[in-house]
Amino acid sequence: RVSLTTEALHAPAKLPFSVIDEQAGEAMRGEIECARLAADSIGGAVECAAIGLPVGLGDHPFEGVEGRMAAILYSIPAVKAVAFGDGFDFVRGYGSTHNDAYVMQEDGHVATKTNHCGGIVGGMTTGMPLLFSVAFKPTPSIGSAQASISLSSKENVTMTIKGRHDPCIVPRAVPVVEAAAAIAIFDLILGNTRTEFQKSDESVMFIGLHAAVDKIGIIGADGRAGHVLQAADRDIADQLLAADNHARDDVAVAVEIL
Repeated sequence: RVSLTTEALHAPAKLPFSVIDEQAGEAMRGEIECARLAADSIGGAVECAAIGLPVGLGDHPFEGVEGRMAAILYSIPAVKAVAFGDGFDFVRGYGSTHNDAYVMQEDGHVATKTNHCGGIVGGMTTGMPLLFSVAFKPTPSIGSAQASISLSSKENVTMTIKGRHDPCIVPRAVPVVEAAAAIAIFDLILGNTRTEFQKSDESVMFIGLHAAVDKIGIIGADGRAGHVLQAADRDIADQLLAADNHARDDVAVAVEIL
């Protein structure tokens, strides 16, 4: 949570079931299979991380990073909760245990000993890894009989939905969450007036997507969730950055979710 490497972020995408702990992944697959055999469905959560972000992206109170990212994350169908850092675990703690103490590193950079806040304080990035999780409800279309109503007869009925149904949509949602996060962070960078974003060697990496966000655009290395945005040269990129909100909207629209 405090120090994430690009290798750690890449690892889940190399597995058939995108998880950090393969043993836990097997248990998850078992639960999904049980739901399938029972003609039922099951929900779950996707955790996402981004590293390489500068200090000071975002604002408060209405342009905070949490609010900007939540706005697009909640637009994903079946999303019912978004949490940053420790999320709802904060309700069981104290300030003395959940405060992220600042430290001066040997290279002169400021960091925090812990990262309970998920890399965001006061609506702005702290430079620590940005961490959030997204909860998905179970698929409502299931093979079991369910109570419903008939609008034509105005009566209570029992309904059984025919056809193929995913017992869990969470594995399919991983690249969608990654793409949504990439778009939100790209938009934050384009609108950034507080600090100059300099692309580092690590850049901004997302679990599975390996999306690099810089002044020019979003590059989806594995092609699952993003299209390449490129400028013909640095002059064009500088023109885009100097343009008004209309140009900003044009750049954002060029990113597609597959």
